[in-house]
Amino acid sequence: MTKEKKELDKYIEHLSPKVRENIEIVEKDPDFPYMLRIDNVVPKFFTPLMPLSSFEDPSLEDRTVPRICVAHDIVSCILGIARLNKEFLKNNLENDINKKGNIYNISALPYEYAIRPKEKLLHDVELTNEHWLIGYSDDVQKVYPINVGTLFIVSLNVTYKEHNNGKPLTYMNCFINITKDIGVMIKPNRSVEKGYYKLIIEKDNNGKLTVGKLDKTDFNEMKRLVVSKEHFANFTKTKNSLIDKW
Repeated sequence: MTKEKKELDKYIEHLSPKVRENIEIVEKDPDFPYMLRIDNVVPKFFTPLMPLSSFEDPSLEDRTVPRICVAHDIVSCILGIARLNKEFLKNNLENDINKKGNIYNISALPYEYAIRPKEKLLHDVELTNEHWLIGYSDDVQKVYPINVGTLFIVSLNVTYKEHNNGKPLTYMNCFINITKDIGVMIKPNRSVEKGYYKLIIEKDNNGKLTVGKLDKTDFNEMKRLVVSKEHFANFTKTKNSLIDKW
């Protein structure tokens, strides 16, 4: 057993029985030894903290374990951040977006061990596949991110489908630019090379994903439109049904 694994085990021993019984230890994948995050602004380093969301409803999310919330792939990151819908709609309806308001950085965080909570600690983990990087040693109190790309939301549409039992389906259309050839995971068991991509994510259908390639010109033109006030002013006049589901 390595020194790091011993430190992790010792740290876990001091967690509550509920936490100890509802976590799975995940060792790094040698083919992709990173977890991912998406953020508007990326700090110099991440440190384990209590996420603000854990204080909104303690019955839905543990609020005893300081952590860095991450996932192994980009789609899981998107599904795990409920505020993306709110931020997009807020920027959209207020018609007052700045150049960082709808642009998210994709960071890769190196790790040796992560923990995956079960539903008793995180109610939507089966959808989001969220993992936690915890501060079990001095070496993991500061985790330095590697920027691997950017993404922005183009549209958020809600429609009704008969096959979904009359319930609404939310489609999120995203453009991403992957800037590092390190095998970035776009969804479980699927990596992408450096380049530009269009993602259509069915947020109410377990994150079902459609992926298409883009060229640089199309990506940059849409990026210019998405961060412009003119785009948002026109967008709110369309007949798209926008529902703040989360």
